[in-house]
Amino acid sequence: MAIRGRSQTLDHVLSELINTYKLRGKLDEVELHRFWEELLGPQINSQTEGLYLQGEKVLVRLSSSVLRSELGMAKESILAKINQRFGSNRVKDLIFI
Repeated sequence: MAIRGRSQTLDHVLSELINTYKLRGKLDEVELHRFWEELLGPQINSQTEGLYLQGEKVLVRLSSSVLRSELGMAKESILAKINQRFGSNRVKDLIFI
């Protein structure tokens, strides 16, 4: 693909578009939604009322206070797996509400 006389790969062009239109946060949030059920299973996913990526924080709205407490104890493990999925330290904090 030639743009202004120079050749660029599709990957490079898509990366530029994502950065130009500031879509990285929303794309990461979509990926997080896809990964959540795989990470914690359908039972916990069904009790998750909301999953939001705000900056470096993930906010998880749960329907059960017991589940909120249990996931709070596994917070570091869940956080590590999320960051492993993103391939970086994209998420610094996981908040259960």
